[in-house]
Amino acid sequence: MKKILLITNSEFGQANVFLAAGHALVSRDPDVQVHYASFPALSKPVSEASAYALQCTPNSRPFVFHALQGVSFVDVFQSFNGFETISKRPGLVNTPEYLRMAMKIVLPWSAPEFITIFRSLVQIIEEVGPDLAVVDSLFGPGHTACDHVGLPHMILSPNAIKDMTLATQPWGAMFWKYPISGSALPFPIPWHLLPLSIYYGLCAVWYHFTDPTHHATAAAIQRETGGTSPTTYDKIIMDRAPKQRILVASRPEMDFPLLVPDHIVPCGPIIRPVPAVSDVDPGLHAWLCEGPVVLVNLGSHTVMAEKEAVEMAGALRVLLGKAAGEVKWRGLRVLWKLKKKRTAGGGYGFEPGSALHDILGRELDEDRVRIAEWITCEPVAVLETGNVVCAVSHGGANSVHEAIHAGVPQVLVPSWADCYDYGVRVEYLGVGRWGNRQAAPVWSTSELGPILVDVVMGPNADTVRTRAKELAALCSKTPGADVAAKAILDEMAGAS
Repeated sequence: MKKILLITNSEFGQANVFLAAGHALVSRDPDVQVHYASFPALSKPVSEASAYALQCTPNSRPFVFHALQGVSFVDVFQSFNGFETISKRPGLVNTPEYLRMAMKIVLPWSAPEFITIFRSLVQIIEEVGPDLAVVDSLFGPGHTACDHVGLPHMILSPNAIKDMTLATQPWGAMFWKYPISGSALPFPIPWHLLPLSIYYGLCAVWYHFTDPTHHATAAAIQRETGGTSPTTYDKIIMDRAPKQRILVASRPEMDFPLLVPDHIVPCGPIIRPVPAVSDVDPGLHAWLCEGPVVLVNLGSHTVMAEKEAVEMAGALRVLLGKAAGEVKWRGLRVLWKLKKKRTAGGGYGFEPGSALHDILGRELDEDRVRIAEWITCEPVAVLETGNVVCAVSHGGANSVHEAIHAGVPQVLVPSWADCYDYGVRVEYLGVGRWGNRQAAPVWSTSELGPILVDVVMGPNADTVRTRAKELAALCSKTPGADVAAKAILDEMAGAS
């Protein structure tokens, strides 16, 4: 029996591609045994993904979950207010500060915390005895543990090709050709911004080599293991002669024009199969089928204060007001997954008399706008219904790739880090718009409203829809999860 160990952080931004890969692996080879090693928060999603994989491939083996000891990425990152730093508006001062904080993203754990996770992983590897491991690009303890025990492994990233290949691009292109993560620079970078781009690139390299946490952790790991050095995301992307193949949930047609090195496997969107909306929530499915839908879903980390919700509601009001004057769009509806910021007074609502109801009251009363903190089905299932005409997201890699997979035009309102890259990217690809270029890291009614109108029913809306459908059709020819599964099984065959 072949055993594959998938090692990932527990946050969905990283873990979703691993859940998708597990499903694709057992679909391609039901005899393979898929094991997951992650923090306890991922136990339930793995169990649910396993049940659905068994439903789709009854002769396959259930996934096996192994809980890691130690502190999860998001818990330790929040402990030093990391999200506050990376959520500042990009610029001459804030972008270098983000690039410094990026070292905390690739290695948030202290040396003792890192060693706790490392030891837990080594124990799991010894118990499972896998033939191959696939490791989250942002999970340094996973790479280090595999290196230490000599376990063959690959790397899996939900991000763009550019993010994994900067150091291998010719002519030092990381400094002048591509917008560095967190910079919000346009592409192509105009001549007058080249000095700023080069400055950001030099900052990134400086922090890579001088970060004190990395040095302390390296020394601790070397004492622990007698020689193994920790391997983290920044070392992977700065390595000009990588040892492992890297599976990326993107493809050249979804990125800026660049050189794809041989060690990169461009899979395309790695989308986790999920039950259809009609199976999970027939009532919601019926509602979605009553007219074109705008889906607003800003991800699991975006918690919206009332002021920000009012600005979003105002932008939707602009769109719905314009739609009311167009026969084709009078049935337009909105599904808004809203995670509200809690206050001492208990937060805010959208009932009659509330600020949100004052803006969207008519549509809320007529059930043409639905606002909920939780949607019973997965967002990608909503996109796959074919009823969504625009996906409004925070610009996370998974959200962008899910919309590309479904052929849905996008409006992004990025608030941090690489999300700005995707704002630039969707405009370059012609599949959507960056909706808060001026107001970032938040958004404004005056900026976002007209952009929503433009993407849904503006003069270029048909062109954007056509481009989104074309890119989806291209990706569907070789589904990303299948490409990843084949590469993993081929690698395992070569390693045995």
